Amino acid sequence: MCTRTLTLIGLVATVFLACKSDDPDEPMINDISLGQAAMEQSAQASQAFTAVFGLVEFYALQHPQLTQESDQDRPPVSNPCGQVGLSATAGGGFPVVLTVEYPAACSDGPFGEVQGSLQATFNGPLYQRGTKVTIQLEDVVLNGVALSGDLRISDFGLNDAGQHSYRRDLIAGNYVLANGTRVVFDETVFAQQVQGASTSYQQDGPAALLDDVWEDNRTATLVTEDDNTFAVTTLSSLLRKADCAYATEGRLRMTSDLLTDEVELDYGQGDCDRNAMLYYGDEQIVVRL
Repeated sequence: MCTRTLTLIGLVATVFLACKSDDPDEPMINDISLGQAAMEQSAQASQAFTAVFGLVEFYALQHPQLTQESDQDRPPVSNPCGQVGLSATAGGGFPVVLTVEYPAACSDGPFGEVQGSLQATFNGPLYQRGTKVTIQLEDVVLNGVALSGDLRISDFGLNDAGQHSYRRDLIAGNYVLANGTRVVFDETVFAQQVQGASTSYQQDGPAALLDDVWEDNRTATLVTEDDNTFAVTTLSSLLRKADCAYATEGRLRMTSDLLTDEVELDYGQGDCDRNAMLYYGDEQIVVRL
């Protein structure tokens, strides 16, 4: 077995790497680099578009018109380096448009360094079954990666425990590295809130924005510049914490006609860090997302 620790920034350069063995009878891994690169690109793309949605949700939850907390009037927290605006229909109805703009690159909490404009249109309040949200990205660059695509959210409302759930679809998401490498990423996520349902920004202040914990199950398709296609499914639900940029638990599987084995990515056992373990057949590689 060979084990490496690699950074995602260098994933393109790793495509032609192979594990060397002191045993001449042990075959070299013929396509682990292809599977590794594809899984890393998929994980980073998913993480980036999840952060985009997280930014919109973070600022939406501060507005009582969107949360329907009409008896509260806590003013929104200020954006550290951008501008947040809310445009409502006359009379306080819907649709409501939330705009978050970053004229220059700026680090915004757990979401990372962001530049560009996000515009989210709500046809109803948050946490109400049937509410639809569309998010438009304009010249968005997140942590040095250019993002574009169509994000749509369908709200499933609250369950008996007051926990929120929704479906999020990314359609034809473009993920472009600074060196020009581009992948097209489509993803469907079903998310269920498991912590934080008892608090709200209007009642409890800013701390309530960062105490939410979510479980999600996702399916995705990644298409590379060479028109190679990879499919991703969830083996065990991903756990996401609002105050952490990375999934802290969960496991994904990738398959493709190009691979002789399945690729799996394990996010760990609860730690908020960039480390994940990639498995390919009998091999394993520590990757930094």
